[in-house]
Amino acid sequence: MTSTNLDLAVLLLSIVLPLMVALARFVMELLLERLPAARRARLETLVGTVVHAVEQANAGMAGPEKKRVATQLITQLAKDASLTISPTQLDVLLEAAVHALNLSLSAASTTSTTSTTR
Repeated sequence: MTSTNLDLAVLLLSIVLPLMVALARFVMELLLERLPAARRARLETLVGTVVHAVEQANAGMAGPEKKRVATQLITQLAKDASLTISPTQLDVLLEAAVHALNLSLSAASTTSTTSTTR
């Protein structure tokens, strides 16, 4: 191999190799998103975020109304993110997120009450 050919090979490799690595990473992330555990984790994060947002924005609203608003938001955001969620999955994840929020709020109020009484 001549010096010119070697220089050309190094140049092509320096151009092609980063593109191949980027493409491999993209494909890997795409495949991981399609795994059930990754999909479930994304949905749980989405639902948790919506529950916190609805609670913060609509604290005085009744529970069933908050659930309706959260359900609409989750359905739209999941659709925008190309995630499918069945009504049963949505209901279970929503109830779990509300329960987790209530536990964290209860723990926070207990902690603040304990620290103010000392």
